[in-house]
Amino acid sequence: MRRKSNHLVTLANYLVIAAKAGIHCSTTTIFARVAPRLRGDDKLKEDDNQKKDEAKKANYGWNLVLLNYFIISLLLLNLTNCSNSRPNYKKPLGKNYQFRDRKADEIDANYSGRYKIGDPYQINGIIYYPQDFENYEEYGRASWYGDDFHGKKTANGETYNMGDMTAAHPILPLPSIVRVTNLDNNKSVIVRVNDRGPFAKNRIIDVSQNAAVKLGFRMNGTANVKVEFLEAETKKLLKKIKNQ
Repeated sequence: MRRKSNHLVTLANYLVIAAKAGIHCSTTTIFARVAPRLRGDDKLKEDDNQKKDEAKKANYGWNLVLLNYFIISLLLLNLTNCSNSRPNYKKPLGKNYQFRDRKADEIDANYSGRYKIGDPYQINGIIYYPQDFENYEEYGRASWYGDDFHGKKTANGETYNMGDMTAAHPILPLPSIVRVTNLDNNKSVIVRVNDRGPFAKNRIIDVSQNAAVKLGFRMNGTANVKVEFLEAETKKLLKKIKNQ
């Protein structure tokens, strides 16, 4: 509607100019002279609109590029933070409970654990039969646990410390000494079994966070391992506990 009114104004102006100049011409002649100008105005407007559309498309394209760059930057930053993150090994639990790094057979006068085999029990439809062993060897998948259990009681009454060299096993006597070997890198550690578990995803042993660090699989979460029961070392530990 606005374009038509502009054309009419242009035509009216032309008629006024023609009348003042004493030009006598037919309507056909007037339109013949005015039409090219009107078409020229339309062409200019079409070109202007086309340029605006192209500018909008270009701006939209750049906005997409900037958005993708921003998203990729955030992802890279997140991955960097994950790769550089480390657990809080010295996380305090209670007034006097701090992280420590102790060997498997290292206990003190405040040791609260007790020797325990326990009765058969059922978890998730699977029945486990704890028992005493002279020889025990097992291959499978290992995992580790840390902050969520740090400072809590284990199955035999010890207080779990993620810095100690300990582990959880479904059926070995508590406590007992075992060697865990990471078959992916041949690293091995000696740990004290003082808890029950794991009960998920066909894993055979849960080691402490410190043990996982020394075995080289803390970042991966799990590893293929070999578990060996050490009878002589276990007997020494039990004698030490008994003589306290």
